[in-house]
Amino acid sequence: MALVIGYALLGATWLVMKTEGALRDRAYHLSWVLLLAMLGAIGAVSIATPFLHVQYTQRWFAWPNILLTAPVPVAVAGVTVLVAAQPRPTNTTTSRSS
Repeated sequence: MALVIGYALLGATWLVMKTEGALRDRAYHLSWVLLLAMLGAIGAVSIATPFLHVQYTQRWFAWPNILLTAPVPVAVAGVTVLVAAQPRPTNTTTSRSS
């Protein structure tokens, strides 16, 4: 499911870059929804993976392996905070010069 969400997010952001008017506005709104869904999917996988098998838990949380596995959840949490703190404009239609 996360793969489908990721490709939908890619398509929505491409439409934001390449179109104007109502289609761009709809794609812009949809890209926020898809971004939140993607962050949720990444978070769910990050939380669930250590509990799939005892060996995963031992590898993920043993020193020094935690230094290699921690950056992904920390980065996802950081992006989530940045996205949540960013104000969203109410009108996304802007005049663009070519």
